[in-house]
Amino acid sequence: MGDVERDLTELYRTQYPALVRLATRWVWEHNAAEDAVHSAFVQVFRRRRTLRVGASMPAYLRVCVINQARSVLRRQQVAQRYQHLLTTQGREQDQTDTVLNRAVLRDALAALPRRQCEAIVLRYYADLSEREAADVMGVGIGTVKSSCSRGVATLSRLLRDKRPA
Repeated sequence: MGDVERDLTELYRTQYPALVRLATRWVWEHNAAEDAVHSAFVQVFRRRRTLRVGASMPAYLRVCVINQARSVLRRQQVAQRYQHLLTTQGREQDQTDTVLNRAVLRDALAALPRRQCEAIVLRYYADLSEREAADVMGVGIGTVKSSCSRGVATLSRLLRDKRPA
């Protein structure tokens, strides 16, 4: 095991509880906070050969945790915003409603430009990181970010009319 791996292992052992508390301040849910911390460690581990942070590794890791927590929060907000399309509140979920809601969402996704649709599906349905989605799409991370942002904005407009009263 290299020095960076040893340092990360030690940081995980000593800083994990504090990092989960930090992430919990963003997402307000313990399991989601743990996911954000794990994702941050994975992100740092994947970059271990190119990182040059030295003694500032704990600070760098905190920034990564905050960024991951923000991503979790954004995904939660998008999911909450469109939850009504996937479930029927106040009664047993009717299979017909589910099929219709999926059809509405499928049609809205199909109305997006191909790159936006692909980015949204990879990020929010396949739950890939921005880097992983970029690799799959053969584009840069910035393209994935902008495609998701524009796609979510367009979906918001398309689905606004479909919300129940």
